[in-house]
Amino acid sequence: MGRLIGKALEHGWTAFRENGWRLFGVSLLMWVLIFLVSAFSLGAIGAIWGSMDPEALSDWISQVQNLGEETPEIPVSIEIVAQLFINLLSSLFLGGFYAAFLAAARGEPFGVGILFSRMGDFWKYFVAYLVVSLVSGIGFLFFILPGIYLSVRLSLYTFAIADGYGPF
Repeated sequence: MGRLIGKALEHGWTAFRENGWRLFGVSLLMWVLIFLVSAFSLGAIGAIWGSMDPEALSDWISQVQNLGEETPEIPVSIEIVAQLFINLLSSLFLGGFYAAFLAAARGEPFGVGILFSRMGDFWKYFVAYLVVSLVSGIGFLFFILPGIYLSVRLSLYTFAIADGYGPF
């Protein structure tokens, strides 16, 4: 068993040495895209919130500008919608992100453009995110150990989807 783990670590380190800068570039571009998606999502949610309840939004903005000892809270419904919207748009790039790491592990050539190669499958990644979050959340809500087990067990599910083995 120790040999198998040693071989896996050696293979991973070799793949990282050979593709480290490309993986860094893909990760950096992914981070920038997620930041832009988050800013766009929060702006869109803020605009919708402002059109629905302009007084609440202006009160919140004035509280942010006059930060005292406590930070103002965003309503839970706005946070949930914003997080779902951010995850929906982020799912556009997740397939390519995981494909880059799979290509590095297999020794296949790839570039930064791989992030945009799987944009058509974004629903698979979004549904996988929802299912994994829901199952892990229920596990944590009722019992801590099953939640940890389910989170670890399902943490690589998106890689299985990127590899073509996921049922979604």
